[in-house]
Amino acid sequence: MYCTACGTKNPDNSDNCFNCGSTMGANHPPRAAGSSSGAAAKQSRTPTARTLKAPITVEIAGHAFTVSDEQIQFGRQVLRCDDVVGIRYGVYKHYTNGIRDSQSYKVWLTDGRTTMDVECAKGFFVRDATIESRYDGVLRALYPAVIVPLVQSMLTNLDNGAGFQIGDVIFDKNGLHRTSGFGAIQKGIGKTWVALFGGSSVEDREHRYQHLPWTEFGGRTLADGNISLFRGKEVWVQFALRDVWNAVCLAPLLDFLSEDGRLWSFVNS
Repeated sequence: MYCTACGTKNPDNSDNCFNCGSTMGANHPPRAAGSSSGAAAKQSRTPTARTLKAPITVEIAGHAFTVSDEQIQFGRQVLRCDDVVGIRYGVYKHYTNGIRDSQSYKVWLTDGRTTMDVECAKGFFVRDATIESRYDGVLRALYPAVIVPLVQSMLTNLDNGAGFQIGDVIFDKNGLHRTSGFGAIQKGIGKTWVALFGGSSVEDREHRYQHLPWTEFGGRTLADGNISLFRGKEVWVQFALRDVWNAVCLAPLLDFLSEDGRLWSFVNS
């Protein structure tokens, strides 16, 4: 689908345009393939962050969360947008005997030195609708200011061969690679299993555990606050969006790679 604001081609069902950050909708008609904006979109190789027309402010329990082109401010804490290297967020609810006794709608940002914690569920007797509105407002403000530039950086690092790391997994043109292997216990159990039941060797299993080439990549799913990446139909790795820095960038990144055709260039390289 094409963005009606700038003409950039986006994956189907995208919430926001990868180029300008504008809200995408199912009722937006696609640009004609021969239009000038559509042609420009095809030439664009990476999504780019948009320029905010005005700072966006979300009030959270008496404190202002403000995002502008230059910086992000929450209370007295300030981070420059260009310095942000990590983001994670998610919703957590705890129940006792079926009754919710705590909840968290939290966003974390870091420049590698300090971390900004934005808890949208602050305050006493705050309605759920208010909390959800705060959370949605914060994420919408951060999408063009933080997430799009991070995705752009990841795409650049894939193109130039440097790759990037999320959690314990390195992503590059050759696929996904875990930085850890089997431990002594796993290897011992594996050898026992092979001795009793046969099958592939421990070394082969460890190699499959450590490496997932793009030729065997089976897509991704988002559910219950986690993103799962597949080898065929089996989950190869799973990241908790609240816990793993930049895991929230993987869905738009992988969708863009697939739609842009770059994923298949990796597969065929």
